[in-house]
Amino acid sequence: MKLTFLGTRGECEQTSKFHKNHSAIRLETHDKTILLDFGASWQDKLKFVNPDYIWISQSSPEHALGLKGEETNIPVFMSEETNDKLSESQFPLKNRQVIKGKFKFGSIVANQISTNGLIIETDEGRVGYFPDTLDVLDKPLLKKLSIYIGDGTSLTKDIVKNASELQGGKKVGHKSIITQLKQIPAKKIIFTHLGKEVIEMKHDKLIEKLSELGKKFCPDISIEIALDNSTFGIPSRKIINPTANREEVLSNYLGSKRQFVNAIFRYVPKDTKTLFDPTCGSSHLPIEAAKHGIQIIGNDLCPLAYYYSSGIFQGQQFSDDDIRTLLSSPPTSGWLSKSELKRPEQLESKRLIDGLMVGAYKRFSGGKQKTALAAMSLLLQHYFRGFAAFISEEEPYSRDQVFGDLSKAVKDVNQLIGEVGGKGRIFNKNILNEEIPQADVIYFDPPYFPGGSKAPINYFKHYVHANSVLMQKKFEQEDPTKDQIRGIIPKLASKANLLIVSTTSPSAINWAQELTRVKKHVKRLSISKSSTGSQPQGGRANPTTAQEVKENLWIASDSEVKTFERLENASFDVKNYDLSKISKVQLKKDLGIVAAKYAIILRGGTTEFENKEKCLDFAERIMMKVLERGNITFSPKYEIVNGKAEII
Repeated sequence: MKLTFLGTRGECEQTSKFHKNHSAIRLETHDKTILLDFGASWQDKLKFVNPDYIWISQSSPEHALGLKGEETNIPVFMSEETNDKLSESQFPLKNRQVIKGKFKFGSIVANQISTNGLIIETDEGRVGYFPDTLDVLDKPLLKKLSIYIGDGTSLTKDIVKNASELQGGKKVGHKSIITQLKQIPAKKIIFTHLGKEVIEMKHDKLIEKLSELGKKFCPDISIEIALDNSTFGIPSRKIINPTANREEVLSNYLGSKRQFVNAIFRYVPKDTKTLFDPTCGSSHLPIEAAKHGIQIIGNDLCPLAYYYSSGIFQGQQFSDDDIRTLLSSPPTSGWLSKSELKRPEQLESKRLIDGLMVGAYKRFSGGKQKTALAAMSLLLQHYFRGFAAFISEEEPYSRDQVFGDLSKAVKDVNQLIGEVGGKGRIFNKNILNEEIPQADVIYFDPPYFPGGSKAPINYFKHYVHANSVLMQKKFEQEDPTKDQIRGIIPKLASKANLLIVSTTSPSAINWAQELTRVKKHVKRLSISKSSTGSQPQGGRANPTTAQEVKENLWIASDSEVKTFERLENASFDVKNYDLSKISKVQLKKDLGIVAAKYAIILRGGTTEFENKEKCLDFAERIMMKVLERGNITFSPKYEIVNGKAEII
């Protein structure tokens, strides 16, 4: 689910560069677009939004006047009261839908709450939109919301309109932001429909004030002020306040293969010794392979990906002194400071990031430099957003915030170095012009086609700003053509018995045809998962948007295609594991799985067990049940004493 705030200005004359257009929200879910309100400044512009459905909260100009004169066939949903006030002579809407309570936008369930409120429910989450309301809302209902979109007309005081504007005897007006923060228990709160008091505040002061109020009234809820054209997604988990102590994992921005690693790795033979990934990106599959003792050869022409992956496999872990050295890099006027990018808004924030980038290059060498560059790459992936560069939700990019995020990035990189460091080498070459190395398995994740099967490849264009900051110079790299991608397939196939190709669905290339030309056996596997990994074309780098991701996995081999189950990839629901309900056959399998888990812990890895003692306790429970059921017999007779078998 994706929310785009096309306009955020409420009932006021004041405007700013962030709040110019009247209220209008574009909600996209399940391949449908719902337009929530369409205020006066949008008049004659409906054709540019082209929604599948429209919902109007009320008849006032800042909510509805954009539909004036529109003879549209698009279904327009509204209350009976709003319908009566929008005259057919001025609003010649051809498909009015008068609703009350629960209704549907096609198959999408919605519920009109109170006079002006709306809740939309899908399997992706629940969104509530409550503009212009003074009603006391049902807290249990609000607690279920993924996002609460509230009224930002007033920061500190509730506004009650005069008696002539009463609706059915009820008071109407606007709850203040403070009142809503005290009352709303949703996971995330976004304020729109902003009034004079809020719009006239300087943006950084407004964010500072909002953060202060958030800490006071709802410290565990993420709070945002919507800007015109800002985009948000459904939180996938609890989100900490922007200025609070941040403990979330900084997630990698490049691609979304993390969700598919286990499905892909099932086709990697257990005796694999080397794996080559010519377009490794964030190295999700190489990292998993390296954890299983496979030697990695990786490559990526994109600096953002190369520096990150190179640091993971060839970096040297940072000490606390190294972190302090990096953080002490002085601000400088580098590429970002001299660019025309609008974010970060403050020049000092740009100089801060430029200084850290320069410090990563100049203050370290060898493996430590690789680690510094990997951490900076991860930081930029976290902050970066498609063509618009840095994400507005992170403003003001304060010194404390950037330092905290970079320290966390170093911690994440250090952890991966501890797991796979020294188990591979990463290169930064154009594989179209290079000799392909021999390997047992080659995994190829070609550039995607963002506009569909007929569109050109625009891979590097999506990373031009982040790569320019990372390189401290303008990044320029031509994208490969489809013919060049096709041309490399025979080269890859000739260097490995097993070639695994992961592609978007649909793809611009007929992979079945191309792969059957070079391998005897080809199998296609369709993968579909709900992913919070962000896509290169946009969305938060620290993902909050859950979306269905569809991929095709092609396994091409000279021999029969097989799957290889790895016991350690299975997981136990330790808390609810009921031995009495486990079959004899499954008990034997579980005994093998828990042994594999114990081996992972001894190697320093993590499992669902907190430590090796708890893993051993769990294993003993299974063994006792196996013995009890007579699956294993001993001679002479024995009994268990203090966890050990003793002869009777």
